[in-house]
Amino acid sequence: MANAIIQHQMECYDRLLRPLIPKLASDDGVAFLLFQFDEACRILHSDGILDLRERERWMWVEPRLKRAIKFLVELICMETGSSEPVRDAKQARLVTEIALVCAESLADLAQESDLIYAVFPDDCVVRVFDSGPIDFEIKIEGRHAGYDRAFLDRIVRDRNARQQFVGFPQFDNQTAIHQRYLDLAFSKSFGMSYGEFIACITTVIDGCQPSLHPKAFPTLFVHRGRVIDELAKSGRSRTAIERVLDGFSLTPAKLIAEGRVVWKPKQENRAYRRGFYVLPHETGPHLAFSRAMARENLVQLVNWVSYKQLPAEWETPETQKALADLSLGAGEWFEDVVCRNLRSLGFVGQSVDKTLGTGQLLLRIPNSVGEIDFLGYHSQQKLLVLAEAKMVMTGLEARYWRDDLDEFVNRSGSYAERFRRKISWVVENRQAISKALGLNDITGIGTAMLTLYPCIARIFISDFPCVSITEFMLDYERQSMWPYPLKKI
Repeated sequence: MANAIIQHQMECYDRLLRPLIPKLASDDGVAFLLFQFDEACRILHSDGILDLRERERWMWVEPRLKRAIKFLVELICMETGSSEPVRDAKQARLVTEIALVCAESLADLAQESDLIYAVFPDDCVVRVFDSGPIDFEIKIEGRHAGYDRAFLDRIVRDRNARQQFVGFPQFDNQTAIHQRYLDLAFSKSFGMSYGEFIACITTVIDGCQPSLHPKAFPTLFVHRGRVIDELAKSGRSRTAIERVLDGFSLTPAKLIAEGRVVWKPKQENRAYRRGFYVLPHETGPHLAFSRAMARENLVQLVNWVSYKQLPAEWETPETQKALADLSLGAGEWFEDVVCRNLRSLGFVGQSVDKTLGTGQLLLRIPNSVGEIDFLGYHSQQKLLVLAEAKMVMTGLEARYWRDDLDEFVNRSGSYAERFRRKISWVVENRQAISKALGLNDITGIGTAMLTLYPCIARIFISDFPCVSITEFMLDYERQSMWPYPLKKI
């Protein structure tokens, strides 16, 4: 019932929005929307807002407004009919305001639909009010009530302290490290290294200048061919430069072919890892972009490289193989981060694979258990700790949460299932482990699955904590001891 209500509401907003797109389909309409995105980024994550209520309000408004602006410009980019831009300023403001409300509502409803269908199907309550105009309320109640506030608090807490425990720059956003894996493959495939690909995009974002017309919005609308001409002055191949721009651009043809809709956040062609909109112009195709949006989307592109995601235009057999090697390197880096932090708390241990100890005390680890990312011991607390490191990318949209739940909890052979096998083996063999490692008495066993970023899976796993490494370290520091329930021995 809840999904049916949501689908009906989405259809209503979509019907209201579609006729407005031709009225926004002008250079000025696009420039205004992109300017609003730049303005929204001036108070990123409520920075500088002192009033608590206003701060919380902006935390709610910001992601919805930014998502709505991106979607509206995507729709304008897809507009193939006769545009009929509004010239009257008052009417233009009204049309834009209605369009933004519709786009924000569509984005919100799409999130609600995914939450109900894939994340909280058993905890959704729908209330229909008919005392006045028909209205409804959809809430997640029961054991997961308030999940959204709690998850947001986790994200903010993690973000504010991550550098302290993870370091900066992180592996997944450090292009210089990625180049070690990708440069050669890109050079073989395109005649330009991966580092040059990213440098070209950065040059366009930082180097292009807005119109000097006093009434123009300070957003970017630049001739694509001239951008290529300028970049080619460096001696780089024009063909390779075009490939660079194609991988970071949204074109009408790509958006239409994929059927861009707001309720499919995992579509390749959306303004998430692509920051340039290609718009037609009488002098030739132009790149329209918000500098803040393009920078934000470039960060996302670079982040996702560590998780084997490249723009489709940059994929070749060579780059795919290099991506796999990069992903392995990222996993090893995060395991090192986990080990380093645990050792800083006094746990003596390391990653172990196949065997523990030596000589007559040698203990073999069954293949069904596999490698243990960290097995350590705290002599003062007499605590044995077993930790699993999972460097996964998550997102703030519910469709990504569904993937997290599948990987961590629901599917056969999930991360949680495999970790439970390791926990059971350690608990059952604790005495043999103690002898093999020459430990003193073990009075408790601590277990934790540690991620790079907070993951929604935590609230669906009850028998061990699934937290980010930063959350774990903050929790440990707060209690000055292992902060979670210990396994019974």
